[in-house]
This record gives sequence, C-alpha cells and structure tokens, in this order.
Amino acid sequence: MYIGSTDVRGLHHLTHELIYNSVDQAMAGVCDEIVVELLADGGCRVSDNGPGISVDKIPGIDKTFLELAMTRRVNGDPHQRPPYKVGYRLAGIGLQAVNGLSARLVVECARNGQLWRQEYQRGQPVTSLQPVRLIEHSGTSITFWPDPEIFTGGLEFNFDLLMEHAQEFPFLNKGLSICVVDRRRMRDEGDVFLYPEGINDFLRQLTRGREPVHPTIFYFKETAENHEVEVAAQWMKDLDTEQVRAYANKSFVSQGGTHQTGFRRSLTRTISSWCKAKGLTTTAPVTGEDCRAALVAIIAAQVREPQFYGATKSRLANPEVQSFVQVSMNKALSAFLKENKQDADAICRHILSAQQHRLRGKGTPKLSPTAVTP
Repeated sequence: MYIGSTDVRGLHHLTHELIYNSVDQAMAGVCDEIVVELLADGGCRVSDNGPGISVDKIPGIDKTFLELAMTRRVNGDPHQRPPYKVGYRLAGIGLQAVNGLSARLVVECARNGQLWRQEYQRGQPVTSLQPVRLIEHSGTSITFWPDPEIFTGGLEFNFDLLMEHAQEFPFLNKGLSICVVDRRRMRDEGDVFLYPEGINDFLRQLTRGREPVHPTIFYFKETAENHEVEVAAQWMKDLDTEQVRAYANKSFVSQGGTHQTGFRRSLTRTISSWCKAKGLTTTAPVTGEDCRAALVAIIAAQVREPQFYGATKSRLANPEVQSFVQVSMNKALSAFLKENKQDADAICRHILSAQQHRLRGKGTPKLSPTAVTP
C-alpha cells in the first residue's frame, strides 16, 4: 500500500522514497548533494552529504536510532537534524518501506568522524551496527536490492524514468545538486542536475522553444508560520492550453487542490481589476478562462500538516492554504503589474485577445486543470 503497486512504478517508488529522505535534509539546510546510482548487480544506491543517521542507542531501548528508523515508524527525526517547519515526506515511513521490500539492504552512515555499516534482509537486521573506518565527511548511503518475490513485474530500473523524476527536486530546491549515474553499462552514464534559480529555471525548461507574451517571469515567494508558497508564471504566444504543475511539500499533486484554487481566483480578480482600472475591458467581463489562456505556471506550497483528498494524495485539501495563497498572490501580482508596465500591457492585451476569441465563438481551446510532463 505504501508504494502503490508491485510493478515498474512501485519498483521506482523505492528509489524515490530514499531521495525524498535526503531531500528532507536539503530542506533543513544540512544537505546539498545527492547521488543516485544504478549498480551492475541490479541494486540501487542513494547517497547524500547530510549529517548521517544517528547511531546512538536510544535510552531504555536496546536499539540504535538507525535500526529503529530502518525497521519501524519513529515519532522523531531519523537524522536528528535541526527542526524545520515543513518536511517533504508525507507518510514518514519511507526508510521502513524500502527496507521491508528489499531482499537485501545495506546502510552506511558517516557521522562524527566514523563510518558505520549495517545489513538487512527483507526488513530484518542480519548484522549488528559495525564501525568500518575513520572518515572525514558525513552522510548516509543506502544500497538496496528489490525483493523478486514482491516485484513480479520485473527488477530492472529504467534510467530515463529515474532521471526525469530526479530532475524535479533541484528545480524545487535551489542549490540542491542531484547526480544520477547508470553503472550497468561498460561505460558509466549519467548527469548532474543543479538549478540556481529553482522554479524559474523549471519554467524556462517547460517553455523551451516557445515565444513568451512578456519577457519577465512573474515570480514570488511568501512564507508564514505554517505555510509557504512559491509561484513562477508566464504567458506564451504559441500555446493552446493552460499548463500548470502544482506541488505540495515538494510532491507533485496531479489534481492540484486548494493552493491551485487560491492561485486561480487571485489571478482572475487581480488581472480583471487591472484591466478595468486601465480602461481596457469590454462590456463583457474577463473570465478565469481568459486569464489562464496559454499560461504556464508552477505552484509549490509547503504545509506543516498537509491534508489530501483520497488515498492517492493527488489533491491538497487544506482550506486555510487557499486563502493564504490567494492573499499572497493578490499582493505579489499587483506589485508585479505596477513595477513591470510593459509586461503588464502585453499580458492584458493577450488576455483581452483571448476574451474576444471566446466571445466570437472561435474559442480558446479547452484548458486542462492538470499539468504536463516537462
């Protein structure tokens, strides 16, 4: 139930869970490099340069924090990292799920100048936690071999799928580097993903080869006690549909949710009010469909306690997030239009053109509420 299926999709979800665990640390500011390796013997290794999982024994329990983190759900922080407001993983059982679904798993932790190693089989420890050697750096490395009795759909990882998924994380985490390497061939193959401008770079990739309506990307980031929202958006001249990618706690939510609703409502009200104030409107009102015509956007919200509709967690449900995003967007978009007059004029002309096409019955093509894959 934790990985969705035992086919190829579920197989790759194991790797994703380990990446999520390292991304948590990147969000805490204690990790900026992740390496994912597909090994010649069918295994997969995910390593990071974080502080390393604690190897200390828990008072009153004859187990280390590492073993507890690998074998059961822990009401705490498996890396004893500094507290932060929003975590990445939604279920909190990624390490245990990967361990339990692996025929073999080896975890190595570099912490406080010492490298430690422990091995598991089908979720159970088969060695004690052992010191390996002195070491200067810190970090965690987990190598696993999927269980052939569980993954009946095959055990071969798809390098292209892994690359595509891994690329999203640096887009959503400025300064995070993820290296993906395929060591199954005679000559290693791989790539490094690092995007200094985060979702602005993501937007440029989504719109690569297209002509924008306005040159300046609309971007803002707003942080509150329990929430954070980051948005990048730009209208395109040669696009037939709205293209929006919505994320909640760095996870893609295919059906959007309350953060996307807040974004849309703010967009419609702010743009229509701007056009009216400039005397650019016609007798018919500007609709949300007009405002979203040929719009490409990324909406990334972080929520302390996320709620979702359905078991697949494909739609964010927190009602308070909608008002937070809407208020933040109202302020940011109004400021953008005031500060970038040429962009504002181009956007308004584009939206009014879309409105006229709709009113004449030629129609802006039906807009899709879901995102497209970059």
